[in-house]
Amino acid sequence: MGGDETDPVLEGRGTVILTEPRRPILRPWHGPRMHLLAADGTVLAHLHEPVGFGYVLRDLADRPVLAVDLVSGKGLARPRFQVGDSGGAPIGEVRSPHRYSHSRLLEIRTEDGTGTLRVTRSALMGRTWSVRDRHDGESGRLTVSTARAFDGLQQYRVELDRHANREQRLLVVATAVCLQVIRRWLVGP
Repeated sequence: MGGDETDPVLEGRGTVILTEPRRPILRPWHGPRMHLLAADGTVLAHLHEPVGFGYVLRDLADRPVLAVDLVSGKGLARPRFQVGDSGGAPIGEVRSPHRYSHSRLLEIRTEDGTGTLRVTRSALMGRTWSVRDRHDGESGRLTVSTARAFDGLQQYRVELDRHANREQRLLVVATAVCLQVIRRWLVGP
């Protein structure tokens, strides 16, 4: 896929689901952090954490699709993530512009500086984030739910405008990864 403008994992898909896999309760978990599924439940890719707070989404042929690295933001600091494409080239940044409520508002900035998306949720404990472009038009939606209530496994439904380009699709899926990192692994639910 290096440099190729088509992306068989996300191309033409209006909805994908990022979900935590079922994990053994009493044994250490070894394997992907999350799975990326099509709307019909078909597995498209797996999210791995090769280094602490560095994540790589790999397709079923084990090729990288997307890389998300936490650059700063542990504790009370504002989280900032660097997002890279399949070849590792930076395509954007996801950050929280406010010191508190990290998971309530996130900004996505493209690497070339041509665009900004805002990901917001209207209520503090809301389950849906709206993805809006710089003209305040809704271009997507992220909805979180519990995949398995027993141990609180999370699942993100990512709905994208079908006209979104490859970079926008990658950045919105990366934002779902960032939300999971913020909510689950940095500061809790």
